[in-house]
Amino acid sequence: MIRIHLIALFFLPFLSILPQSDNSNWIIFNTDNSPLTVNSISAIEISGDSVFIGTRGGGLGLYYNNSWYFYNSENPGFTHNSIFSLAQYGNILYCGSYGGGLSVVSGKISTTYNSENSKIGDNFIYSLSPDSSGNIYIGTWGAGLLYRKDTSWISINKKYSLPVTKAPSVLFDSKNRLWIGMLDGLALVEDDSCTLLSGNAAPLPSGSIYDIFEASDGKIYIGFKEIGLAIYDKGTWKMMNISNSTLPTNRIWSIAEDSKGVIWIGTYLGGLVKYQNRVEKIYNTENSELPDNYIFCVGTDKNDNVWIGTLKGGLVIFNESGITLQ
Repeated sequence: MIRIHLIALFFLPFLSILPQSDNSNWIIFNTDNSPLTVNSISAIEISGDSVFIGTRGGGLGLYYNNSWYFYNSENPGFTHNSIFSLAQYGNILYCGSYGGGLSVVSGKISTTYNSENSKIGDNFIYSLSPDSSGNIYIGTWGAGLLYRKDTSWISINKKYSLPVTKAPSVLFDSKNRLWIGMLDGLALVEDDSCTLLSGNAAPLPSGSIYDIFEASDGKIYIGFKEIGLAIYDKGTWKMMNISNSTLPTNRIWSIAEDSKGVIWIGTYLGGLVKYQNRVEKIYNTENSELPDNYIFCVGTDKNDNVWIGTLKGGLVIFNESGITLQ
């Protein structure tokens, strides 16, 4: 969990108090009614009461205790305001930027690693996932997948001879397996052996993978950019798309789960999907207060609020039973 002292040290100068929410089902934060300086939200990381928000051009935001805090390139050691990926381990917050490398916030120190001062190889960081020891896997848009252990940078591409330069998604799961989402499919590293799971004679089709998520029941959800949703359960794959299910689109961009086991799926132009063994409901701009059907990212908090980052509609909080932010 990100501790409160990290918040006080880094975010306090940007404090802006907002009124506490009522029991409504939807709350929308945008540039008109909040301290957000942009309406494009590209990453969400939730830890306890802290909700970290990555924006496209507005830096790193934090919503904590009904208040907003911000951290951007004006702060020492933080060099870029477009944050595309977030991950946390203990008191460390990893921030992957779109062109500025990887910023690591820990204690009183924020350090940025880029292609000029490190062996990270590329400054466009699309995905992040820590392993069980806190080492971080870094999916880039030009140097493939890297692994940072202590002060060393290890290329996963080279180690396993993977033909990949772009890794838009990565997951190190609870069984110590490494799932790698590439532009042309999925790879799995298990017991130090790498297997390609897409393409000829493989269980999955080839296609860009934009999110990989492990649910509480151990199922692995794979969000394809253009060809649907794959679910891995105890050795069996299930592929879903608009032809064999009620998914509103084949473009799956983000996946999260609440405490009841409901899977929430953010899509490109299809809105928000509620899934529990089947598609149960679709929320979009026509049937709900969702301001934008283009959803970059989703996350859930301890109160089962669904936090939704949109392309142009700002940050949305949704709860079918009524929002509680305490």
